[in-house]
Amino acid sequence: ALKIWNDQCAAATVIKRLYEEPAEGVEIIRSENYLHFVNTVERAQGLNVTEEFFGLKPEHFNQIITLCRSFDRSIRISPAIRLAIFMKYVREGRSEALLARDIGVSQSSVSRIIQETIFDLTAVADQFIKFPSSLDENGGFRLLDDGKTVMPPFLAADNGFKLTKSVMQPYRQAQLTADNIRFNKKFCSVRVRIENLFGSLVSKFQVFDRSLKLAPNNSKALIVALSVIHNIQLGPLSPQIDDFDDMIPVLADPYNSAEEMREALKCYVLNN
Repeated sequence: ALKIWNDQCAAATVIKRLYEEPAEGVEIIRSENYLHFVNTVERAQGLNVTEEFFGLKPEHFNQIITLCRSFDRSIRISPAIRLAIFMKYVREGRSEALLARDIGVSQSSVSRIIQETIFDLTAVADQFIKFPSSLDENGGFRLLDDGKTVMPPFLAADNGFKLTKSVMQPYRQAQLTADNIRFNKKFCSVRVRIENLFGSLVSKFQVFDRSLKLAPNNSKALIVALSVIHNIQLGPLSPQIDDFDDMIPVLADPYNSAEEMREALKCYVLNN
């Protein structure tokens, strides 16, 4: 009896391991769960309530489907199901293993769908995100609207970062003057807006509210992919904004140091 009990426990352990950590070749591991998920997606599409279930209005859901691969190569998961799986992953912030368990497919399938959807969305990112124009060896310096200040694209950072020509920061305590304090207030107000955007993305995509557990390149790609979705929800880019950089010629770097560049930025901010 003891041997039978031990054998049963061993078998149960193997089954549990196969369920929680499915092998690469395992695809649908719980057909009942998977069929329920498929029915949910189809019902949400049919009733135009995809926003309630997946955070995307029907028109955005359908638009993003056209940007992604048509079918999963192994079990023919439809584009709508693939997108629904991806949206559940990024909106709920759960691990791939837990998501796979709920949906009824293997973790390897969920992981592959997530990676391929990220790839598909980053491949079309330039259609929905206005990246700085290609920066040449001069750093992309351009004349601002005051007609005299020249600036490159740069990151707005706090004092935890090093001041460089690509990373601007407020003046430190030892450097504070009346003008520097005014500049710091305006500079930090811009940074707060950027941080508010980060907060908006985190509230929309709970995957950002935990450790991503992805390789650095994949983490960057995920941020770009979700920025694509965010911008699709906001609507098309303004043509004026889209073409703005292309109309302004790139100039030579006039600054000998990052400090000198920040001084020029301060003059621009305080006088415009």
